[in-house]
Amino acid sequence: MALDIVKLYISLLSEFFMFSDSRVSSPPNTVAEATPPLLPRDSNSLTTAHQLMRVIGEIQDSVNDVNGMEIANEASSSLKGLLESARWKFEDIVIHGWLRDANIFYHLEEWIGSIADPFTTLYLSKLRAFQKEMSACTFKIAGGVDLSSSAATSSSRLVKRKAVAPEFTSKITKAFLDSLFAVLDGLVHLASDESPPGAALPTAVSEVTGATKANPLELVNIQDTVRTSKRFSVESADLIPPILPGQQDTARGVSMEEDKRTLMSVVQELDKTLFQSYVKPKSGALMGMVRNGVLDPQMDWYETPQPREIRPYIFEILMFLVGVHAQVSAAAAPLLERTLNALVEDVAEEALRCFRQVKRFGMGGMLRATLEIEFLHQTLSRYVTPSADQTLSDLYTKISQAYARRPGDENLQANLDGVKKTLADTRRATGIEFLCFRQTKDKAKKEGTSGGSRTREKRREKQPEAGG
Repeated sequence: MALDIVKLYISLLSEFFMFSDSRVSSPPNTVAEATPPLLPRDSNSLTTAHQLMRVIGEIQDSVNDVNGMEIANEASSSLKGLLESARWKFEDIVIHGWLRDANIFYHLEEWIGSIADPFTTLYLSKLRAFQKEMSACTFKIAGGVDLSSSAATSSSRLVKRKAVAPEFTSKITKAFLDSLFAVLDGLVHLASDESPPGAALPTAVSEVTGATKANPLELVNIQDTVRTSKRFSVESADLIPPILPGQQDTARGVSMEEDKRTLMSVVQELDKTLFQSYVKPKSGALMGMVRNGVLDPQMDWYETPQPREIRPYIFEILMFLVGVHAQVSAAAAPLLERTLNALVEDVAEEALRCFRQVKRFGMGGMLRATLEIEFLHQTLSRYVTPSADQTLSDLYTKISQAYARRPGDENLQANLDGVKKTLADTRRATGIEFLCFRQTKDKAKKEGTSGGSRTREKRREKQPEAGG
C-alpha cells in the first residue's frame, strides 16, 4: 500500500511537470514546447528559478521523509529517479527562460551613467548581477546545494557544496555562454539604426522589470555605437573574470579556458565592428572635405600665388574633429585616442590620394600645399600615429617631386620664411579653438615630440631643392 502511494505521488508529479529521463537529451528547439502548460509562460527567469528551487526543496523533503521510513528499496530507487528527473526538467525550464531574457536584456539599457565605473552605464552592473544569479540558480537546481528545509534552517552559515553531475555541468556551461552571446547580440542591436536613443520600452518588458526611461544621470546624447564599443572592452576586462573565476571552474569540474578564449575573440571582433561603424561615417565626411579642398576645380596649383592664409577647408576638417573629440570625451574618454588616431590616419591617406592627382605645382601651389598640410600636421600631432606620419612624409615628398621650378623662383627662401610666419601666426590665432588637440608636456617628453618636429622642419626645408 505504501509503495503504491509513493508510485502515485511520482506519477502525479511527473504528469504535472512533464518529467522525463535525464539521460534523454532534449532537442535544442523543443524546450519552449516542453514547458509544462500550468506554469506561467510570462514569468521572468529569476522568478521562475526561485519558484522551481522551492519546488525542488519540497520534493527533496518528501524524498528524505519517505526514505526515512525505510519502506522498500524500490521506493527509494523510484524517488531518487524522480528527483533526478525533476532537476533535469527544471534545469531545462530555467535555461529556456535565461536565454529568452538574455535576448531581450538590452531593453534594460537606459543610458544612465555609472558612478562607480566611469564612462560606462548601470547596464553593466545589471548584466553582471543577472548572469551571476542565473549561474547560481542553475547550479543549485542541478544539486550543487541542498535545497531541503532541513538545510535551509541549519544554523551553519557555510553552505556546503556538492558535486554536480557532468551532464548538468555541460548544460549550465553552454547556457552561460549562449546567454552571453545573446547579450552581445543585444548590444549590437542597441548600436544599430533600428534602436534610436530614447525609444520606449516594450510594455511586457517594462512591466516585468519596472524599467523606465527617466535618466537622472543620462549621458550626452551621441551615437550609441561608441558607448557600446566602450562597454565591450569593459566586459572583456571586468565582466567575465568575476563570473568565471578559475577556482569555481575547477570546483564545478569543468575547465572553461577554451570557452573564455572563444568568447574574448568574439568580443574583440564585435568591438572592431562597432568601432568601425562609428568611425566610418566620420571618416567619410572628413575625406569628402579633403577632396573638396584639394581637388577644387577653382584651385590651380600651378598658377596660385604665394599663400597669405590657410583655406577654409582645413578649418572645417579641424572643427569637425573638435566635435568628435567632445563627443567621445564625454561618453567614452578611454576611446578618444583610438578614435582620433583612426580618423587622422584616414585624413592623411585621403590627402595623399588627392595630391597624387595634382600633376604639377608652381612655387605658390607647393608652398600652399605645404602650409596647409603642415598646419594640419602640427595641430593634430598628438594623434598622428607612425602610420599617419609615414603617409604625411610621403605626401611632402610627392609635393616636392611635383614642384615645377620656373624663372623667378630664385627668392624661394624669402617665400619659405613668409610661409613659416603665416603658419606661426595661424597657430597662435587658433590656439583656443584647437586647444583640445594640444600635446600634454608629459606625453610630449615621453614620445620625443620636439625631436620629431625638428626632423619634419629639416625635411620641409629640403623639399624645394629636391623638386628642382
